[in-house]
Amino acid sequence: MSKVIKQVPKSESSVALYVASLMAGFVALWFQRKTQDPFNLPKFEVLITLAPIAIYFIRFRINRNFEKTKLRLVIAAIIFFLSAFLNATLASGNIYQSMVGLYQRNLGFLTYLCFVILFLAIMCNLTFMNWRALLTVFVGLGSLETLYGLIQFAGKDPIKWKNPYSPILGTFGNPNYQSAFLGVTAAAAVALLIISNRYIKAYLVLQITASLYLILVSNSSQGFMTFGVTSGALALSVIRSNWHKLFAPAAITFTVGIFLGILGILDKGPASFLYQASISARGDYWRAGIAMLKAQPFNGVGIERFGEYFGLYRDLNQVRGRSHATYSDNAHNVFIHFGATGGLPLLLSSIFVWVVVLVIAVLKLRKLTGVHAQSLSTLVAIFLGLVTISLVSPENIGFSVWSWVFAGAIAALSLQQVDETKKVVKKQSQSTDKLIWVLAILLITTTPAVYLVRTVYQADQGIWNSYAVAYGGQGALKDLLVSIENDVAHAPREQHYKALAASMSLGLGQNSLARDYSKLLLDINPRSMNAYKIIAISYEKEDKLQDAIIARLKYLEFDKYGLENLDKLARDNLALGNKADALTYLANMKKIQAENPLVTALEKELTP
Repeated sequence: MSKVIKQVPKSESSVALYVASLMAGFVALWFQRKTQDPFNLPKFEVLITLAPIAIYFIRFRINRNFEKTKLRLVIAAIIFFLSAFLNATLASGNIYQSMVGLYQRNLGFLTYLCFVILFLAIMCNLTFMNWRALLTVFVGLGSLETLYGLIQFAGKDPIKWKNPYSPILGTFGNPNYQSAFLGVTAAAAVALLIISNRYIKAYLVLQITASLYLILVSNSSQGFMTFGVTSGALALSVIRSNWHKLFAPAAITFTVGIFLGILGILDKGPASFLYQASISARGDYWRAGIAMLKAQPFNGVGIERFGEYFGLYRDLNQVRGRSHATYSDNAHNVFIHFGATGGLPLLLSSIFVWVVVLVIAVLKLRKLTGVHAQSLSTLVAIFLGLVTISLVSPENIGFSVWSWVFAGAIAALSLQQVDETKKVVKKQSQSTDKLIWVLAILLITTTPAVYLVRTVYQADQGIWNSYAVAYGGQGALKDLLVSIENDVAHAPREQHYKALAASMSLGLGQNSLARDYSKLLLDINPRSMNAYKIIAISYEKEDKLQDAIIARLKYLEFDKYGLENLDKLARDNLALGNKADALTYLANMKKIQAENPLVTALEKELTP
């Protein structure tokens, strides 16, 4: 039951906002050293453990006076998105992977469900009175990432990462995400600088300068992309408020700048300095994703199963331009990826969510002036900078969580209809009601999440330890094999650990055991090319070439352009005396890429 309505002080009204935003910050910062995946899986574990707690702040919210029609539209968009995602998950053929996500991505249904929870928690607790708290937390997180980036750039990182890229990884494990995050937080720092005192201004200037320098030396142009989009949008909002007549030409200039930037990324036009081979390769992945969507328009190929179908839907341009050995498990564009893996319902619903958020923001901005307009414009600008990366890169849990946080913040201000000059009011519920909700959340969400986290952590850490022993030459072989078996048992539905166990067993000369793990992998995922490849190699090591050919033919069904597999098929057939079949495979290889070294070497052997 509710008691009397009383005013809520400004400081109290920020508690839920701080908790929800700090949850997102902790997700971005968290990583673990002694695990096979030190970045993505730990962030997923923290996200699914902490985010459900924010349901409490949705139930006992501060904002209670939303515009009803627009609120219903936002809720409908969220329900549409989650329903489409859940339907695609259940229809995927691998529910565990679709729920938890692909190993080293973890972008399954549970991740986006937690994103939505944080979206709603922020929406229900952010107001024009406390929105700066979110900006402060976000810029503060940028300060921590900048400091760690400087340490990494100076070569003083206490953790010796095995990193083939730029040393500036931050806590994201990838210089592109680190660069992009520094770019958008630097632009957010510009917005905070305008409303801060002179001492904070001096600090923010240092942060902005250091962040831009780190972007420059990180060899990743994505930071300048996010900084340009965010700061450009911020500048437009200032121009709109102070020089209304200049807004139209400024908006045109901003749009042209974005267009030139996109051309530059594709190595065209005056901004070609933004070009990076890793970004230009996105076109290969986009075409494959679009082909998947055309072939499976209603449910897609399955949530987080892009990589399993990439070999089937990639084209010759990708093989000839990049390499037959180049694969991708993500479309590198969030909307194309949703369409490819979840079909049109997921694609349209994901677009609908962001369109609704931006439309209600624009409608609200038309009614706001002064500080209130600038507040909402700042949130929109930061959101646009964050979403920009999702158009050219896979989603990253630590980075993408902030897109949903700021989307929730935009919705919060756009839906408010109270007079912002008045204090926020809130119905106070009895403590017993709150206690019941806390216990229910812990029982229904947190407890299962902790159990899942514990199992995957044990498996991931165990595999990491087993790898260290296997390739460190320490320990008895028998004990090592038992250790691997235990590691796999911790997460029986995670196919990646079975693939690692099969690969490790093959490397240890345990061919039969490698096949056993591969068959367990195929029980989970009948399309696993890794499993068929390991089975084929194990048989080839034992000179059982006919069995190896059977496995490689199955592999060929999933990747018709795999030159290495075709080469092995030709050589296995040649060894069995089937030269005609070997020549047929050679002819197919020449159609794919005649100048490839594998093709020329095989041709010399078959046609002396």
